[in-house]
Amino acid sequence: MARRTLSQTGPLLARLAFVAAVLLAQGARAQDAYPSELVQRPLVLPDGMVEFNANLGIDLSKDQFFNPVSVAPGVRIGLAHRLELDFTTDPFGLFPPGSGLCAGDACGHAWNGAYVGLAYNIGGSGPFQAALHGAFGFTAFDPVILGTAVGVKLRLQSGLLAVVFDPTLGIGLTHRDTFGDSLNLPLEVQFQTARDTALRFITGLNGPLDSFGDRFAIPLAVGVFFNVQPRFDVGAQAGFTNLLGRGGGLDGREVSAVANLRL
Repeated sequence: MARRTLSQTGPLLARLAFVAAVLLAQGARAQDAYPSELVQRPLVLPDGMVEFNANLGIDLSKDQFFNPVSVAPGVRIGLAHRLELDFTTDPFGLFPPGSGLCAGDACGHAWNGAYVGLAYNIGGSGPFQAALHGAFGFTAFDPVILGTAVGVKLRLQSGLLAVVFDPTLGIGLTHRDTFGDSLNLPLEVQFQTARDTALRFITGLNGPLDSFGDRFAIPLAVGVFFNVQPRFDVGAQAGFTNLLGRGGGLDGREVSAVANLRL
């Protein structure tokens, strides 16, 4: 195979450098217009923006204290025409303990979940927004457990308050006897207490589709979200995994934290 000379590779490297510079410039312009306030942020990242996130999950349930503990990384990429590309470990966007890199006897595997997804803004950029989203990937690798999820995220914002509702259907594609279909109906209320600080109140309804009435769960959590600086956020929340659902109570507990870095 013939080797490329410097004169041959030079133009290619110059083109790659030009493309990288354009993408960085687009990201910088998008960042300048990106809101610090959580209640005003678009459901889909603007064109040219990239966000890296890490989600820490810790199970504090009765008899499961710190088992499991997990860190779930993810990447969101804003594409043209109100479209977003996502790489995530949880297609529902909830990142419970056990998602991603996992430690503890309750993990099942050292790594759980690898999904690629798309989100499309269909509801504009005003007080009301709506985005279709879907994801496909692996729940586990050994055995191979494939799944997909589709949903629509809705947000209504007024002043310092925003309500987010994200009904999502999960569909098991393999090993459906143990990983079947599920319905997740998370509801979040966000209250902006300051320009860089917001409180989050999270509840909803979730369960397996084939026995939803007998096994539904109603979680409840409270969290806080900080915009540390224009490109960096941190947040934390604590709550109960099934406070009011079928067989619910105080035994199921978890805490989580998140960090977001935008370029």
